[in-house]
Amino acid sequence: MAMIRYNNAAPNRIQHTTKEHAYAAMIGHGEGLDEDTPFIHESAALVHDIGIRASEKKYGYLNIFRTKTGTRIFDDMYGIN
Repeated sequence: MAMIRYNNAAPNRIQHTTKEHAYAAMIGHGEGLDEDTPFIHESAALVHDIGIRASEKKYGYLNIFRTKTGTRIFDDMYGIN
């Protein structure tokens, strides 16, 4: 839900995020992951583009700073560090 709230102004990003989650779940099921791994796998799918909005705002649409920006947003969102 945090990623849906974060992307509230961009329905296309919400759709992308939920689609990537569904793909991750389907692939994980098909690969026969153990009972703990799907949570990690699907969580990664949900946050894989977390830096896009802030990075685009700061650096423009195509840039090389998305990973750095996304890491900071993820850490803030989940109280890490």
